[in-house]
Amino acid sequence: MWNPSDAIRDKDEDSKHYEEYGNRFHESYVRQIKAMPWLNFTSVWVLFDFPVAARQEGYMDSEDGVKFVRNNDRKYMNDKGLVTRDRQTKKDVFYLYKSLWNKDETTVHITSSRLKYFPAGQDLRIKVYSNAKYLTLYQNGRQVTRLTSSEESSGVVWTFPAVRLKTAEDTFKVVSNNGVTDEITLKKAK
Repeated sequence: MWNPSDAIRDKDEDSKHYEEYGNRFHESYVRQIKAMPWLNFTSVWVLFDFPVAARQEGYMDSEDGVKFVRNNDRKYMNDKGLVTRDRQTKKDVFYLYKSLWNKDETTVHITSSRLKYFPAGQDLRIKVYSNAKYLTLYQNGRQVTRLTSSEESSGVVWTFPAVRLKTAEDTFKVVSNNGVTDEITLKKAK
């Protein structure tokens, strides 16, 4: 079963920085923080990506986690921020911390939403960062399942059971108990 979070950083090839690797790192970080309530202060490195003259890494883009294209705009960039340098794209981990820290506003964010393709013939697990009371997953407009708990120690990482894709291009929508939504469309990789 394929899960976008299975994409991990290639230790021998530093030109590829999977967003999913950052997700897994920060999810672990949040679980550790939650397990140590005596900590008086915690912080996250860093809010925005920033340029570094001596760094040539993380400059390959991908829509499927397999095929990569060079992006020279990011060649000299520390890309570990929660938001891109141009402040236009909030990465998945931004929504992880928003779900954790902002109790006044419901957050619903489907992770790996920048991946547009997935391997053909494999089931998919939809992962969501949310501080909602419950979440409902819809596939192509039809309800698939409802989760009433994240079943994860941070309380904000929700993973739906695997779904079998119905068409060459499926739309997945997640709806919170109070109507906040997020939606992605995934295509089968050729």
